[in-house]
Amino acid sequence: MTPAKLQELMDKAWDMAVERAADEYGITPAPDGDYSNSDHQVVNDLQSDIFRELGGDLEEYSEKCCE
Repeated sequence: MTPAKLQELMDKAWDMAVERAADEYGITPAPDGDYSNSDHQVVNDLQSDIFRELGGDLEEYSEKCCE
């Protein structure tokens, strides 16, 4: 997958994770848009799970997008 496609997939996974965190756990960001550290970790974990569900590979993402 190209770096742009991987980033697009990761961004989509983040959006879906934000929705799932709100729906399933009642986690919402503060008015400034930030999450507490523990809530942010939950959303990050959901993002990783969703990224994989969408066909993404976290190792490939790290290699191509996090240099």
